[in-house]
Amino acid sequence: MTENFRSYKSKDGIVTIYKVIGNRKLSLEELDTFLKEKKIGPLEGFRSKSGKPYAATLVLNDEWKVKFQFENNNGTSGTDGEPTKPLNFDELPVVGTCPVNDSPVYETEYAFGCRERLENNGENKGFRMSKAILGQPITREQVQKLLTEGKTDKLDKFISKRTKKPFSAFLVLQKNGFVRFEFPPHPPKKKAKPKASNNGEQSSQD
Repeated sequence: MTENFRSYKSKDGIVTIYKVIGNRKLSLEELDTFLKEKKIGPLEGFRSKSGKPYAATLVLNDEWKVKFQFENNNGTSGTDGEPTKPLNFDELPVVGTCPVNDSPVYETEYAFGCRERLENNGENKGFRMSKAILGQPITREQVQKLLTEGKTDKLDKFISKRTKKPFSAFLVLQKNGFVRFEFPPHPPKKKAKPKASNNGEQSSQD
C-alpha cells in the first residue's frame, strides 16, 4: 500500500482506502487489521452529515470496496447492499436488567442493550452500549457489573480522540441509561524539599 494526502492505495490500483471515513480518521493499526481481516468493528466515532455520532463495522466486499455494516432489526439492507439478519431476542443471551424500564438487557454482536433501544436503532430510550468504546473492548462481565453495581472496574485501554493517547477510566451508569466516564484520582504530588539557606540552616519557606 502507498500513502498519499487523502488515502492509502495498493500499487496495482485495485484497493483504495480513504484516511477519513464517515468523518472518522482510520489509524494505521486499524488499517492493518482491516486489510488482514477485511472487516473491523464495531468502531465508535463516526459522524453523519448532520453531526450525529454513530457506531458501525467497516467491511471490504469482494470488489475491494469499503462499506459500512450496521446492526439493525428490520431486515433491510445496510450500506454494503447485503441484507442484515433481524435480531432474534429468543436466542440472544440476557446479561442484566435495564435501569430505565426494568426490561432484559441483551448481548448482540455489536452491543449490549434492552429490546426497546435496540429495535429503535439509536432512539434514546433505555440502555444501549457498544461492545467497544474508544478502542476499549467491553466484556460481558463488566456490563453485568455496571448494571448491578452501577460502575465497572477501572479499564485501561481507552484511546483519546484528541491526543490519541491511552487513558484509564471507570464507566458509570446513570439513571437515564446513559454511561459516563469517571476518572481515577491523580496521585498526590510530592512536596518539594525545603531549600537550605546560604548559611546551611533550613529555610522557613515551604
